[in-house]
This record gives sequence, C-alpha cells and structure tokens, in this order.
Amino acid sequence: MSQSAVSKTYRAIEVPAIVNLDTSTLIVLITELCNGVTDVPFSNKVVERMRQDELKVQTVPPMLEFMEGKEVVACK
Repeated sequence: MSQSAVSKTYRAIEVPAIVNLDTSTLIVLITELCNGVTDVPFSNKVVERMRQDELKVQTVPPMLEFMEGKEVVACK
C-alpha cells in the first residue's frame, strides 16, 4: 500500500462542551440526589439487584466527572 493511501491528514474540529442528558441519565442523577446510596435491602428482587450493583460500581461520580466544565442540557 502506498504511503499516501495510509497516512491522511485530518484537521482538528472544535467540539462544543455540551452534554445532552437522556432520560435514563436524568433518572440516575435524580435518584442519587433524592435517595443516595442505601445499605437497607429492598424486598423487590430487581430493585435490590440494582442497589447491590450500585454499591459495587457507583455510576454518579464518573458521570459528574465527565460533565464537569461542560454545559449540561436536557432536550425534549
């Protein structure tokens, strides 16, 4: 393969620092804001599994880190 076919030059594109939150992201953030992480078990098996998963790997801190310094929007 020729060198010109392999190497291409791409110019930098400035991307706006905007984060558009979808419905599931909003639910996660609102749930954390209202309830926080709890160590009280739930009787519903599905909700209890979700609680256990959140205790193992928290989703909100990485989300907040990603959104830091960006404009946050939620579109209809």
